[in-house]
Amino acid sequence: MKIFAFFLFLYLFININSTAQTDDDTIRIIGNANDPKIIAIKEKLESQGKLVAIQAKKNNPILTNKKSPIKIRYINKPLIPFELKNLEGKKINSNAMKGKMMFLYFFDIEDKNAVQEFSKLNELKKKYKNENIVFIAFCEEKVEKTKEVITKNNLELMIIPQAKKYFNELGIHKSRNPMVVFFVDKNNVVKYISDDLNLELKDINGKRTMEVNNVPFYEDILEKMIKEHQK
Repeated sequence: MKIFAFFLFLYLFININSTAQTDDDTIRIIGNANDPKIIAIKEKLESQGKLVAIQAKKNNPILTNKKSPIKIRYINKPLIPFELKNLEGKKINSNAMKGKMMFLYFFDIEDKNAVQEFSKLNELKKKYKNENIVFIAFCEEKVEKTKEVITKNNLELMIIPQAKKYFNELGIHKSRNPMVVFFVDKNNVVKYISDDLNLELKDINGKRTMEVNNVPFYEDILEKMIKEHQK
């Protein structure tokens, strides 16, 4: 009986842990699955215990991957409301945004991949400046530290610092999710969430390197939401 109980415990332990692992956040490498460089990077990340997938460019992972707990919890649900101060000390209330689409960017200002996205996020905001979309970036750090990083790296989104309580309320952990985006419709309903890290192999000055490349997928989602609201 003891032997049976042991094997039953072992079976449940393995299955519970393997299921939990599939729900963890995945690093997605965008590109050709047969590229030796990409394969080598994938193997290196996996040796560090990371979950890694190679993603074809034509498939948007925000649309195809809906297994993470944060997506299951919030997609097609009302956004948990917030009232927080921006960098200038002005109160920003999510309920006051009703009637506008929202691009809510939760990021870790100490993560180099998040900082690497800033210029592309500025371009994204500029492209959709006439589309009734509010772009807001949230971080946990205090005002002084946030201003220092934002000024140095020039992020032009509305910035809300000291949002740790809201991060916790949403279940966003910056150690696991350096960048998370909530795409919220005009009725304050969360329609899409991006919580994966998407990397692409780039050739910069003759040197091949991996670079974060989430913004093209953000753009796909915004286009989709704009079309949905025009119906």
